[in-house]
Amino acid sequence: MCFVDHLTKAIECFEKAYRIDKKNEETLENLAYLYSFRQMYQTGLKYGTRAVQYHPKSAASHLVCGMLYTRRMEFEKAEKAFSSAFLLMTDEERHPYDDISPLLQFDERELYLGSSDVKRQDWNRRFWVENDPTPATELNERVLEHYARVAIADRAFSDERRDARGSATDRGAATIRFGLPDRKLYDLGSGTSGGWIVWQYPMSKSYFNLYFNDEFLNGDYHFPISDYYGTASLRMLNTIPQRYAFPVEYRPFPVSFEIAELRGSDERTRIEMSVAMPDSIRRTPGVSWDIFVTFFDPQWNRFSRDRISFKPDSLPVLEKSSGRFRVCNFSIEMLPRPLESTCIIEIVSDKDHRKGSRRAPIEIREMYGRSLKLSSVKFAIPDGAGSCSSILDPIPLYRRKGTLCLAYEVYNLQVDENGQSRYRMRYAIRKPGPDEEQSGEGVRKTLAYMWSSMKGEKGKEKPYIESSIEQSARASTAADNLQIEIGALEKGMYVLVLGVEDLAAGTTAVESRIFTVSE
Repeated sequence: MCFVDHLTKAIECFEKAYRIDKKNEETLENLAYLYSFRQMYQTGLKYGTRAVQYHPKSAASHLVCGMLYTRRMEFEKAEKAFSSAFLLMTDEERHPYDDISPLLQFDERELYLGSSDVKRQDWNRRFWVENDPTPATELNERVLEHYARVAIADRAFSDERRDARGSATDRGAATIRFGLPDRKLYDLGSGTSGGWIVWQYPMSKSYFNLYFNDEFLNGDYHFPISDYYGTASLRMLNTIPQRYAFPVEYRPFPVSFEIAELRGSDERTRIEMSVAMPDSIRRTPGVSWDIFVTFFDPQWNRFSRDRISFKPDSLPVLEKSSGRFRVCNFSIEMLPRPLESTCIIEIVSDKDHRKGSRRAPIEIREMYGRSLKLSSVKFAIPDGAGSCSSILDPIPLYRRKGTLCLAYEVYNLQVDENGQSRYRMRYAIRKPGPDEEQSGEGVRKTLAYMWSSMKGEKGKEKPYIESSIEQSARASTAADNLQIEIGALEKGMYVLVLGVEDLAAGTTAVESRIFTVSE
């Protein structure tokens, strides 16, 4: 790893050893790593798989195969190899693979290392979800790359004489954070001063260097102590973001989506989704794209994943002041989950190498039971005939003097002996406060504020628009559609709060949704 000619000589020596004993574990594993350093991954796998064949209980043999499969982008095989290795390792041996501190910024690293084991495990789950290049799939290529880098660091930089584990050295930390360098420069030094190695990494418009010095003439190349180059290298290690190149270069594009929760079948909640992508994206005609919908619980464990295929050219076009968009509308059903979850939407075209993603918090609510329930407030897309369609609007942005299409459903209304139910619907629109735009707590405060305002309590600021309508239905459920004129609203963001009161039972349910008015 220090000098090119040393690498060549090492391969020659281990090849001779291999010809003497074709089953020696150390020989096979070292040849696998050495060929990987020359980017001869298939040749390396020849030796790595033989090491596993002859030594199936060796974690090191599985690790080198996992690293080589990762380099060959055979990620499913890599995951199996690493999983096999981890089952054979002690907690101490596995620790560097679970430790994400080398990938964090300095201030986060100190907080992470000072946290309890439980908090670090939760941090790990969240970190890998947020750094998953393909969040909709079961595989996380980035975590496999992390494992591969740790394996390389431990093999290449460990020193038994100094009882130093490679992943804990300066070169090991750089390898885990940035990968192996694109270019290496050398200075052999003199008899009284140790040699230097410079690792060079490219950036967007330049490059940065990390300097390692054999300061104590013992083969330990590290950031030199009390030296400008050592201080600068340590600063770059702590401040430059982790470096990772996605196996396939996807060009990103913006994605917008909205979610509405309604009653589904068999005690399930129906989650209606509407996803918008810019119509300007160049597409290969007739090629199908995929939408991946993934849900994570509060501990970032995946509990649901769906795939929806579509052809962009067949989707309806939505005109907004911000441009033209293609809209894909679909729904899925799942059992309620009272804790707040995270939904990630990912739109992928492997053919065109395009990808867009978006995430949002969601609490999958219970729509059955006995108490009064109100579905999500659903803004629908207007149709060309001046009425409202049934498609959820993925971009709640509306022009002044336009119309807001509103839909909702009410469940568990109390029914009299004639099969009739009666309820009063109230809605109001006003501008949200700064905290109400961002947090769930703000929305709850808005609901309380607006509901008291709609019921006529004194001392409350009047909303911009409000109305109250009494309705009746011939069942315990009801579905309504409204068109609200918003010509009185100025440009800006607003919150619509809708409340339904069961006049027979005296119970109330309230929901809200935020929208924006443009010029």
